Amino acid sequence: SDPVNIGSDEQVSINQMIDIIEDISDIQKLKRAYKGGNIQALEELVDLYEDEDQHVKSRIAAGKTLAETQHPNALNAIAKMVATTSAVDYTLLTESINMLGDFEENPKAADAMVKAMHRMNDRTNDVHKVLEDNLRRVRTKEQIIALLDLYEVAKSNMSRTERYLAETLGTMGNDKVIPVLTAIAKDKNVNIGIRNYAV
Repeated sequence: SDPVNIGSDEQVSINQMIDIIEDISDIQKLKRAYKGGNIQALEELVDLYEDEDQHVKSRIAAGKTLAETQHPNALNAIAKMVATTSAVDYTLLTESINMLGDFEENPKAADAMVKAMHRMNDRTNDVHKVLEDNLRRVRTKEQIIALLDLYEVAKSNMSRTERYLAETLGTMGNDKVIPVLTAIAKDKNVNIGIRNYAV
């Protein structure tokens, strides 16, 4: 029998584990059916992966099985999950992003990940705005420390994003990225290590 990967090793209750084991048994049957030529089995795996009522481990196992198929419908389901960041459970979202990595050099997978980065950035900004608005209302001594910590986190996140962009753009081998890398290299507000890397 083919093994099924269920992702992280987080704790689950006995009843949840029984449900997961039953789901994995079903996933194994669907995997065998798909390998035997039953395309409907793939659609059932997609349904299980997208079903918010299922335990996240079952959904991850279904998603990993889908990724193994390399089928366009599997890619569509995983790409949709990642691009819309509809997986509120970050374990499922992270695992889904890893699954998209299995679709090497597929532009749809890359597009979904870029959309996820934009959406996550927007959501993070929305949450930060709510936090900032409410921090203004609290007015405590700790507020100054909290805001200074937030400033450091924001600087660190920006630095990480700039480094990621410089590294990724630098490996693309496309002349269109040269002006962006040049702008990063000349920007005095960017960390010197990242500026040197951009060159």
